[in-house]
Amino acid sequence: MLNDGARIYATSMTFRIADILLRDFLKLAGYYLPYEALEVEEMVRKGVNVIYGETIRVKDAEISFIDAGHIPGSFQVLINADKTLLYTGDFTTIKTRLLRGAELGPKDIDAVIVESTYALEDHPERKNLEREFITRVKEVVDNGGRVLIPAFSVARSQEVMCILEAYNFREPVYLDGMSIKVLDIYLEMSDYIDGRQLLYQAAKHINRVTSSRKRRQALSEPSVIISPAGMLKGGPAVIYAGELA
Repeated sequence: MLNDGARIYATSMTFRIADILLRDFLKLAGYYLPYEALEVEEMVRKGVNVIYGETIRVKDAEISFIDAGHIPGSFQVLINADKTLLYTGDFTTIKTRLLRGAELGPKDIDAVIVESTYALEDHPERKNLEREFITRVKEVVDNGGRVLIPAFSVARSQEVMCILEAYNFREPVYLDGMSIKVLDIYLEMSDYIDGRQLLYQAAKHINRVTSSRKRRQALSEPSVIISPAGMLKGGPAVIYAGELA
């Protein structure tokens, strides 16, 4: 896309996160490399930063960027031309510990292109899920066990941290892998985090796993371990799972 002169519009948060994700993929790609580090740098350098609520004009169309409430920096795209089109990937309408939820666009939209993984799902009340989660975690840790929470590095690991903090969970909590880098970006760019005060507090109480010694420590005591990969397809979570199995 960059070679064809295409512009990439994103929030500054998205560019920061994309940078570390793309570089991590290069490390894991092996022999075949679909792009190189120089191309990642070029993407970030040539990318166009936009903010929530901003509107730009491209030829005869007005394009607006609306908070999607999914992860910090995510947005929906509203296109006004002869017709009005809303395009969005993942979005979240409810308040989470990190974000307040998606901003609602105008009602008079002609068409919507939308991500629909859970379109037909009826999710339980979030507060009930949080309480059940905390209850189960405390049961395991109070009985001398260790709780492994495989979680995506982006947003999910930090959300789990904040849930534990919101319920004043004070047993050891360990954070491993790329989740640490993402946490540092969130702390640095906290304007994108609606629950920033809770995140600050959670960050004070977690233990960062930065060495094999720290990893052994996490496994040696009753604790909660938050680690990618969320689907247990790789990352430190696989190591922990093997040790705990």
